[in-house]
Amino acid sequence: MNRVQSLVVAALLVAASGVALAGEITYSAAPYTHDKITVAAEKIWLKGDKVWFKLRVMNGSDKVLMFDKEQIQAKLPDGRTMARARSVFAGQAKPSTVLPGGSQPLWVEYVIGKTPMQVSLLFGHGFILDGKPIALPDFVASPTGQ
Repeated sequence: MNRVQSLVVAALLVAASGVALAGEITYSAAPYTHDKITVAAEKIWLKGDKVWFKLRVMNGSDKVLMFDKEQIQAKLPDGRTMARARSVFAGQAKPSTVLPGGSQPLWVEYVIGKTPMQVSLLFGHGFILDGKPIALPDFVASPTGQ
């Protein structure tokens, strides 16, 4: 491949990657561990008017942990709270079980509008450890660079 062809291929790859990420704003969150329960952010982003959380819940305790994403609300800086968004086809999610030493994905999305802003997931409801409801601190995510 000659130099001109190489430059054209490189330019096309750069353009294609830019199109794939267009309109997507990355979020970040501080490391989160509370009473041997860890929530790791795999990816958090705002696209269109939805903020998407792709998280992993890890159970470091010696008890069974359950979480119900239907009970996890999001809170915006102005105090508004909202239930997760879901498609007509997805329906209601079932609670997830995390065995001791195990992990499970927690994927949720919320319609917050197109303006990037801090979003807190309210973990005060929806988590059960050893058959008893527990309240965890909020999980806070902010647009990268804010």
